[in-house]
Amino acid sequence: MEALRSNQDHAVRLVSANLALARAFLGWQCRIRQIAFRQDHGRPSDGMSPMIYAAGDARLIGRIIAVLNKVGAGSTMMEFRHMYRRTHDPNQRRSDATKFLSESYFQNPVSFSDRLTSVFPPRSRLAAEIVTAGRCRLVCRQFNQGYELNCEAVRLPEAEPLFQASFWHNALFNPNLPKTSEILAFIPDWSRCSADPDVV
Repeated sequence: MEALRSNQDHAVRLVSANLALARAFLGWQCRIRQIAFRQDHGRPSDGMSPMIYAAGDARLIGRIIAVLNKVGAGSTMMEFRHMYRRTHDPNQRRSDATKFLSESYFQNPVSFSDRLTSVFPPRSRLAAEIVTAGRCRLVCRQFNQGYELNCEAVRLPEAEPLFQASFWHNALFNPNLPKTSEILAFIPDWSRCSADPDVV
């Protein structure tokens, strides 16, 4: 497995690629997620659930629910974990998380990383297929706006902050989430991504 790039390398990669497209995507993701949490109790919308295609062809592999992560996921992970451990009532956890995420959490798109993550069941065939391919295309559309992201897919180790933030985020909404869940990161190559209609 290739190690994840540092935040500094990550920033350089964005500047050298298509920063405007990345910013537009993150702003759009923040808007649709804020709407989902304020109006639909956080139920994943179409734009939060991209379809996955094999890189280089039109074969649909499946569909995922993507987690949008803050830059420096460690502090977010601690907040989500604290919220989870504060009560044993799954309904209270969901209510607390929905309230937290519907307030100011998504108001500053520049505080988010473009590294989407997704949580899979243990020994997931879909996760294995994605990782074996190494690259894929994520396609999402909502409110007459769509994005196609050409991504590198990486399986995250449990110690990785993005793994922990994604796990505790999902645990707030799924009380039966297995501790052995697999989590993949999807890292866009913005020079090979596009929007429809164009936003740049």
